Amino acid sequence: MRRLFFGNGIPILIMEAGQQFIASGTYYRGYKSKGSPQYGTLTPSYIMYKGTKYTITYFYSSPYNVTLLVFNTPLPASSIVVEVNGVKYTLTKGQDTETFSIKDTLFKNTGTHKLRFLSIE
Repeated sequence: MRRLFFGNGIPILIMEAGQQFIASGTYYRGYKSKGSPQYGTLTPSYIMYKGTKYTITYFYSSPYNVTLLVFNTPLPASSIVVEVNGVKYTLTKGQDTETFSIKDTLFKNTGTHKLRFLSIE
């Protein structure tokens, strides 16, 4: 598996965003590796945090101006700062869920996106 690094050694993940049609021109866009349908690709599909590998199962934007990030196992953090194509975003974990989210559309198209996880707190 190929890993790219940017300047200070932070790995770059490359997403080829896919999409799921909802209705009349509305789509979910990003990466989804579980459930049906699956869409998009992510290389590599994991991050390392405190010596543990966390696989990303969902990282997509909904047509309702919300972006969600879910790992295969609970990540012991309350927020994640991620850079998508050079723009920084802070995703926060829901109170009763293991899902990180932000009220913004990070993936507006099905193109290539460069992702960097800058901090996990």
